[in-house]
Amino acid sequence: AATMGAGAAVLVASAIQVVRDPPGLAWLALFAMACVAGAAVVRMRGFPASFSPSEAVTITAALVFGPAAGALCVAGDTLASSLGLSRPHRTPTTLLFNVTVPPLAMWLAAHLFVWMTRLGPFAGPPRVESIVLPLAVFATVYFLLNSGLVAGAITIGREARFGRVWREHFAPLWLTHFGGTSVAGLLLLFMTAGL
Repeated sequence: AATMGAGAAVLVASAIQVVRDPPGLAWLALFAMACVAGAAVVRMRGFPASFSPSEAVTITAALVFGPAAGALCVAGDTLASSLGLSRPHRTPTTLLFNVTVPPLAMWLAAHLFVWMTRLGPFAGPPRVESIVLPLAVFATVYFLLNSGLVAGAITIGREARFGRVWREHFAPLWLTHFGGTSVAGLLLLFMTAGL
């Protein structure tokens, strides 16, 4: 409940920020793509979890347009994928969890990225050598928070161990987070270079 509450607070603050300072049409296109990609969800056989192939879209929104824009894109993605769940799995609690917790993970990781690239030890104009470590930290934090919180929610009330569930069903998903971050990092560098 605390995690979902924090995620809901992030979404409200993100919506207010996006309304006050609209990111523009490119962000709206990314948001629409995230929602469409969310409907193309990949189910994990034998376990009540899934992932969306939209990581590159949502991560690009966060890295290019900021944490608020990224959190809202993840919310659109997870809402679309959650609406595709079968009726027994589409409970109000599941929907609320899916729409609030991944955006919380994205928002926290994106704020860390912003701090590292603008205020932290790697501050300066985005260049390949100054952005690689912040991108790796972002991908790691986002992956661990997102997958860890979901694995934790799945194991609550079940006879399953967190470590085993995470290792067997979520650890392989690191590729989508790091692949999406790589694509987003390239787009960020291209935009900075004016391409």
